[in-house]
Amino acid sequence: GFTTGEPWLKVAPSYRDINAKQAEKDGNSVLHYYKKLIKLRKSDKAFVYGKYQDLMPKSKKLLAYLRESEYGKLIVINNFSLKTAKFILPKGVNADKYTLVTSNYGDSPKKLGTTALRPYESIVYKADGKNA
Repeated sequence: GFTTGEPWLKVAPSYRDINAKQAEKDGNSVLHYYKKLIKLRKSDKAFVYGKYQDLMPKSKKLLAYLRESEYGKLIVINNFSLKTAKFILPKGVNADKYTLVTSNYGDSPKKLGTTALRPYESIVYKADGKNA
């Protein structure tokens, strides 16, 4: 309704089933997960500030990193592939200090450790304090 021109992109054939209105109704939708992540970022400065360290720089499937600041430490692990990918806990990381903050799967490991991430799984762990 904001132009008289012809759309140059076609509408996806699944638009009746996959759309914002449906995602709003589905508590497990990507939309709700992004809202949760935005809320976390706004509520905890550890998600915004601090130094970044790539934990698996040679991995082609995983993006895993440590964010460390005066507000705490975060370990974020993301599997960007269609296959299971193994995260290897780096030496020197005190896994007992970390607790699960969020995940896009409901049954991700509550404790940080070497683990196999399922396709497109994303997990965030946080440790407060400097000895993690």
